[in-house]
Amino acid sequence: MTTPAELTAIIEQYTGHDWKLRRVIGSSDLLELFDKGIVGGDLGLHSKSFELDCLWFSRASRIGSETWELRRVTGTPYALVAVASDDLTPIEVEELLCSTESEMLGASAPRPDSGNRN
Repeated sequence: MTTPAELTAIIEQYTGHDWKLRRVIGSSDLLELFDKGIVGGDLGLHSKSFELDCLWFSRASRIGSETWELRRVTGTPYALVAVASDDLTPIEVEELLCSTESEMLGASAPRPDSGNRN
């Protein structure tokens, strides 16, 4: 698991570029760090159980849209971006974010060995 210090460094890296931590998804251990204020203070973040430990950040991008970035915080650093136009309904935004989470799971799944073994 990623340590509180490592999580804090990731959050500071993003907030230094005007991203806002919006959601925490992952293991019960990760959620507990945020729920108890060990990491992130008292942010009142949306959190949910998920197969991977990830943080959702967002920031305004072009006029009329918001960019969301899903950052995996365990293993090799990896992130996916989703852009939500302001005309999307809250349900459509949730669908976009859930789709991005599914994509993260697919990208993080072990790959079968593609090499030939003779």
